[in-house]
Amino acid sequence: VNPVFAPNPPPAPAPASRTAAFQAELFTRIRVFTYNRAATGTEAHAVHRTRLDLALRPAPWISIRIRGEDSRALALSGGRRSDNPGELSLVQMRLSLGGGWAISAGRQELSFGDERLVGSDSEWCYIGPRFDAVRLSWKRSGLRVDAFVSSPVVPHPRAWDPVASGDSFYGVYAVWSDWAGGATTDAYLLWKKANTGGPPARRATAGFRHVQPLGNRWRAATELAVQWGEEARRPVRAWAGHWEAAVALRGKGQPARLVFEYNFATGDDRATPAIERFDDLYPAGHDGFGLPDPVPWTGMQTAGAVLEWEAFGKWSFAAGGRSIGRAGEGGGRLLGWQGSGFARWEFATGWQLCFSYSRMAAAAAAYFGGASHVFSAGIRRRIGSL
Repeated sequence: VNPVFAPNPPPAPAPASRTAAFQAELFTRIRVFTYNRAATGTEAHAVHRTRLDLALRPAPWISIRIRGEDSRALALSGGRRSDNPGELSLVQMRLSLGGGWAISAGRQELSFGDERLVGSDSEWCYIGPRFDAVRLSWKRSGLRVDAFVSSPVVPHPRAWDPVASGDSFYGVYAVWSDWAGGATTDAYLLWKKANTGGPPARRATAGFRHVQPLGNRWRAATELAVQWGEEARRPVRAWAGHWEAAVALRGKGQPARLVFEYNFATGDDRATPAIERFDDLYPAGHDGFGLPDPVPWTGMQTAGAVLEWEAFGKWSFAAGGRSIGRAGEGGGRLLGWQGSGFARWEFATGWQLCFSYSRMAAAAAAYFGGASHVFSAGIRRRIGSL
């Protein structure tokens, strides 16, 4: 469950009012995974991330963003150590061309909508998705259009990430936010070409996302996407949908909201000649509780609810559950339930403590390759602001 309503445009590399800005971040978490497979058992990982972000504006029409990063995942018990010792993970230049036009080039993050298909996952992931890309943007009077050509970056443990991954990813994404009542509509066309070692896999994804306020307390969101193309010399015919409704609960000084959500994405059916498995492209890999989400937006159907609230000015909480089923061959089968909880404490300026826990039914965990129990505790420190 990922209750996010607002569009998520990429951050500008540097504020117009400053010629330079700096941000340092220390992010450390300990995660414990419990699997039901005897060969795996319990795994514990210490995830550490240090980032230094620098934004420069040498001229009013030029902005540069540079990120140096050291990201590591150390296996404390079970599993295998993998890390990415350190590199310049973002090196992006943005040129303002006037008339609402801008172009950015370099290694950068791509983030659209609620990151269901294309996301940077920079909040929780210690190595988030990055792209070597050229991006052209146009913005005017409530309308923003982005067109990009890119190659996804594949992280290499203990090595610098190469420039070319062998895959290509292109797209056009438009956001209209000037509707009466505060509604927003996204429309997109994305193209992915994957190098499989044999015949390349080609997929086109077209879809829309709409967020609609319903009075003072309710909001609704929906997203639909269809895919076509060719993989392994077989045609691709797939689709996916997301439906969400949220209500703000009345209260004094402790705001809360209740979110209901349903997701569906087609899976393969061997009785048909086409490939019907939906490809979720390059999404954020973490859920709204800050945990790795083992259920991808493909071959699945989930329904759930989440309660979010803030308390005492420094605490925020979330608790929820969802049913998990599969789609495609043998679709419609309920695999079980998952319950999750989250707490965050901002105990000082720039400091945060966060705790997450999730328990998933054994059948669902085995089917999607996830853990039946996950616990995570972490601390974050940020200095400066971009």
